[in-house]
Amino acid sequence: MSTLQTTILKHPDSATNNIQFDSAGLVGVGAAPTRPLTVSSSAGATNILGVFNNSGTSASNCVIAFSDPTSTQGQFSTRIGSFGDGLKFYTNGPNEALEITSDGNVLLTRDSDVRIELGTNGTTATNDRNHIRADGDNLKYNACENGTHIFEVNGAEQMRVNGSAQFMLGVGSTSFASTAIFQGSSASSNTHSIVKLACDSTAPADAGNIGVLQFCDGSHRASASISTQRHAGTWSGTSKPGRLLFGTTADGDNGPTTRMTINSQGDVLIGQSTTTQPGDNNNVQGLCFRVSDNSGANTGRFYASAGADHNFNRTSDGVILAFRSEGVNEGAVSISGSTVTYGGGHLARWSQLLNNADPSGILKGTVMSNLDEMCEWGEEDNEQLNRTKISDVEGDLNVAGVFVSTSFNDEGPYDFYVGMTGDMIIRIAEGVTVQRGDLLMSAGDGTAKPQEDDIVRGKTIAKVISTNVTCTYADGSYCVPCVLMAC
Repeated sequence: MSTLQTTILKHPDSATNNIQFDSAGLVGVGAAPTRPLTVSSSAGATNILGVFNNSGTSASNCVIAFSDPTSTQGQFSTRIGSFGDGLKFYTNGPNEALEITSDGNVLLTRDSDVRIELGTNGTTATNDRNHIRADGDNLKYNACENGTHIFEVNGAEQMRVNGSAQFMLGVGSTSFASTAIFQGSSASSNTHSIVKLACDSTAPADAGNIGVLQFCDGSHRASASISTQRHAGTWSGTSKPGRLLFGTTADGDNGPTTRMTINSQGDVLIGQSTTTQPGDNNNVQGLCFRVSDNSGANTGRFYASAGADHNFNRTSDGVILAFRSEGVNEGAVSISGSTVTYGGGHLARWSQLLNNADPSGILKGTVMSNLDEMCEWGEEDNEQLNRTKISDVEGDLNVAGVFVSTSFNDEGPYDFYVGMTGDMIIRIAEGVTVQRGDLLMSAGDGTAKPQEDDIVRGKTIAKVISTNVTCTYADGSYCVPCVLMAC
């Protein structure tokens, strides 16, 4: 049992004083008092100040209250109370300020606008103080007036939002006007920046939007946009065919209209988005710069279709259009004063053989003769292009010109060009001699031979401009340069 002394309460089995009082009214438990209440444990033990509810097994309603000397019971300005296995902190009388639940959650639930202030800069209870604040349904993170929101990982800055409403990821400052900066990190495998816009689907439908960038004023109605869509093809884990669409808003319209498209093959469509060949067997207006197709044959092709004329301007005299083959200049259209010169070529027209026979065996420069039958291309109108044959009449008055080549486009596999006027070569039979300046007519076997005079007649095909032999064929015939005058 205990022994009561003037200043000490001591258990008879204890080697030390248990409770001590001094003349100043200080109380010590396990040690001499140095404060109104001093609690100390023996070496190796834990200090525990217990507040118990003896009315049952629950720890609820155990309270530590703090007040000034004039307060009566129930008027404590600050309290710490237990509830179950949790704690509640009260301020300003019975108003709950903070709760620590049994699972360790910390709740600040006094009202809809509460805050946690951090640091001493600025003015407390104002927005010029670092704090986290609940504002109704909103959660706000606030920095001081001259402060910056900085997000760190292991002490290293990763992202910040400054007081000028600049968002910076991967960099802490910039001297250039900007709203957002995304900078790669040398700590990763990519030092460049990668920003991804992703749709919430692993298999978007054809023409379905994947991501959209819109450019707006303060009303947030789009004035221009850049979007990406799936573009046909096979969509799989390794195949993602897409196209980019660039849109602008015309005066009076309420949203962007697509003006330019870059499709999955890299073709650039301008002013239309329906075909990569505007004006080719269709009447679609617009432009297309072809980049490639599966064969690569269309790389670099350009299509333009309009309801008005196409204008080409050069600010001074010179070549306005240059024509090259395999990188070599073959001809040009040039301007000198009011004169337009078409250099390095001839006029030709499309033709076909009778019954649309295959012309691939006809030799370049062969003399051709007109027929009454017209060329045919399905339902396409044809007002003036007639069929031809190899000339088989000496001095042929129906001479059409000379064979140039089969057609280089897709109008038909058996179309070919007949040269009519301008620079060309013409085929001469083996053993026939020509001189520079000779006028030529049909020899009746697909070759040409000199006329008997120097008068231009209905049978005249061309004029020899050089006796240089440009090519010799297996049958011994050969070609020389000439100026065609078959029309």
